[in-house]
Amino acid sequence: MEKKHMKKEITLFMATMLVCGNMIGSGVFMLPATLAELSGPMATIIAWVITTIGSILIAISFANLGSKYPSTGG
Repeated sequence: MEKKHMKKEITLFMATMLVCGNMIGSGVFMLPATLAELSGPMATIIAWVITTIGSILIAISFANLGSKYPSTGG
């Protein structure tokens, strides 16, 4: 049986999709319109900024883990 080799790389597109997936995944619990209605526009912007920063930190953590453990597969 042949061994399949997986690529050991992450492209800019993959990293962007990872961050977007994290933001969309957390947004399911509180829709933007509902959030703006309950808290106001300024609090909504602050919440989105905090979420963006958190998602970027998660993506950096995944990238760091990927560089520490270079083996492929699951």
